[in-house]
Amino acid sequence: MLRRTRAGLIAFAAVVASCLTPAVNSQKIEHATAAATENEFTPPPNVAGQSAWISLRHQAQETNLCVPTSASIILDYFGDQVSPREIKELSMGRRYSPDKPFNDFSITLFRDLISGLDRIGYSWKERDYADDPKGMRRGIADIEHSLDGGLPVMIDTTPVRQHTSNGGGHTFVVAGYSVSQQAVYVVDPNVPAPGTRVIAFRELESIWNSRGVNFDKRGAVFPRRRRGKH
Repeated sequence: MLRRTRAGLIAFAAVVASCLTPAVNSQKIEHATAAATENEFTPPPNVAGQSAWISLRHQAQETNLCVPTSASIILDYFGDQVSPREIKELSMGRRYSPDKPFNDFSITLFRDLISGLDRIGYSWKERDYADDPKGMRRGIADIEHSLDGGLPVMIDTTPVRQHTSNGGGHTFVVAGYSVSQQAVYVVDPNVPAPGTRVIAFRELESIWNSRGVNFDKRGAVFPRRRRGKH
């Protein structure tokens, strides 16, 4: 059931299942959720323990680059402009050259992302939570704490609750939450700008998992600013 907020947003009834480009997946997006313009979205206030919102600049992803693009969105918020393609190359242990052809559109695992970003001075942490109600509560508490501290979070989602190794998951950035609305606010690189979505906690509980990469946990990445920066 779709749930409309006062600001005119529509919550996910089904999240886009694959980490594809907006152009490729436009039909699925149209049926899954409605886009919100910048004028329609009213961010929640920043009140620790109650609600938070971090303003992020949206970027549109290329095929299967949802993880690098989500990371690039966060790095931009930190004041560092690192392209999704460069992040992908770093994640694969390669040196990036914008003058050379780029053709690696494979999925990116969180562990590889973290290893790659470590090479440029970032110490991000992956946390995994049980794919059950207790794990959901623990995960939401950690996400809320991070957002209260001004740090967005990346999470894995797999709407179809089954094992798949064909890239059926999707990653985006959690940029806000509201206890009163029982929802999180995300910036999704797989939908048109500004990419803002609202997902009810009850819906998030069913889609937040890493089954798209054959892992029976709820995966999340907690970013930190570059080492030496505050």
